[in-house]
Amino acid sequence: MNAIELSNVNYSSDQFNLKNISFKVPQGFVTGFIGRNGAGKTTIIRLIMDLYQPQTGVY
Repeated sequence: MNAIELSNVNYSSDQFNLKNISFKVPQGFVTGFIGRNGAGKTTIIRLIMDLYQPQTGVY
């Protein structure tokens, strides 16, 4: 069972675009996000927390 699952999620704002983001985090796993500044780490967390609404995809 997956605690978090994103499938083909797209999100865009005036300054930022995420395209076709897909990943699964199994229940009980600890997961971290690593990436350069501006890579979309915080935006993905905000999508997971339902603070942002994706244009397309399932989460």
